[in-house]
Amino acid sequence: MANCAYHPERDSVGACVSCGKLVCAECKTVLGGKIYCNPCADKEFSGVTENTSGQGKAAVVPDEIKGWNWGGFLLCWIWGIGNKVWIALLALLPFVGFIMNIVLGIKGNEWAWRNKKWDSVAHFKTTQRIWAIVGLVVLVPYFIFTFGVLAAVVIPNVGRFIGQGEMEAMEAAETEFANVRSAVHALMVDNELAWLPNPVTSATNDMSAFPDTTAAASKGTDVYGNAYTANDKAGFILYQHDRIADGGRAELVNYVTSQYSNGTYTVDRDGTVTQVTTGYE
Repeated sequence: MANCAYHPERDSVGACVSCGKLVCAECKTVLGGKIYCNPCADKEFSGVTENTSGQGKAAVVPDEIKGWNWGGFLLCWIWGIGNKVWIALLALLPFVGFIMNIVLGIKGNEWAWRNKKWDSVAHFKTTQRIWAIVGLVVLVPYFIFTFGVLAAVVIPNVGRFIGQGEMEAMEAAETEFANVRSAVHALMVDNELAWLPNPVTSATNDMSAFPDTTAAASKGTDVYGNAYTANDKAGFILYQHDRIADGGRAELVNYVTSQYSNGTYTVDRDGTVTQVTTGYE
């Protein structure tokens, strides 16, 4: 593909119908559906339609300048001051900023043409291209720096937060394990047990069936020498334990505060408790 007559380093997108020169996208102006180079377009434009830029609502906006304005989108109110688009100053109000960036991207070309006097369409397009380049040069490094600072601050704190959560879970599991061990020891002392008759060897978190599941009639005698019967509650357990052999369940004792633990446990005959899972894995 041949290159632009005005910018030899760029590919052409068409040829001027007036002078025949090849033009790139920046040098192209479309009038009446025909491609002109910017100099010929200025001649055609001035001869056919008056340059009405800067005349506010009365200005006729050429089709070739309509479209997205990157300078307005990126630089917002700064671009607005430079192009006399004073409505852009609304971006300085709280919660309006980014909305105004988008509005200026959409309406920027039209408002800039209506509010400021331009020598020609070519002059307008060149100026807006400069604004876009300045916006990129200024804001891209700014965003890179901002995101870099945020990453430097947020990522370590997220790591510490996660680490803190893991540490708290570990401490909670260790505390519960210690409480269960103490509760089993207290149960055995309180019920004068040298060992557990039927220790729980399958992991459980149900403290109403731990650490021993001996049938009621097989529990022997209570601390007062009374024999347990089938009407008493089974097991030597940490939650709702039937400590007194009275043929009923009138005096139930809790060695832990709740029926279910987070972790699961087993126990040996001598009362040694093993924590199988913590519940925080």
